[in-house]
Amino acid sequence: MTTRYDVYALGNALVDLEYRVEDDFLLRHGIEKGVMTLAEADGQARLLAALDIDHQRLKQASGGSAANSIIATSAFGARCYYNCKVAHDELGSFYRRDLIAAGVATNLGEQRPEGVSGTCVVMVTPDTERTMSTYLGITADLSVAELDLDALRASQWLYIEGYLCTSPS
Repeated sequence: MTTRYDVYALGNALVDLEYRVEDDFLLRHGIEKGVMTLAEADGQARLLAALDIDHQRLKQASGGSAANSIIATSAFGARCYYNCKVAHDELGSFYRRDLIAAGVATNLGEQRPEGVSGTCVVMVTPDTERTMSTYLGITADLSVAELDLDALRASQWLYIEGYLCTSPS
């Protein structure tokens, strides 16, 4: 089989949502500054609702450790494929479009499972410190069922996100 892709990556798909906040916002919401915290669905929803009251979303981008690496690899000219899982929701559709716009082929089609796509809320304080709240959403259920084995066979390299090592699926 001929090589179609230089790199096939597998990882957690998260939509990065960036906000500029003051330190007192973090204190009021009991968020430890400078760390990444895993959140449950209701906690992430409450955080986003609080941010949307008086903070402007500065940026929205497809992310996750492996996605960031594979998008950068594609920008350097490599032929890349990203295997991940997002839901059939607004953020999942955004994620798919953003990957394709970056020149990355993907297993994500127009039809995706019901659920909630994962998010990483990135809060940046005036001293440029990043604090993150991550809700994995449907990407936590990434499993063998989502693998595109033809694309994997047609790839020279495999890149697996380290966070997947602890995933039961």
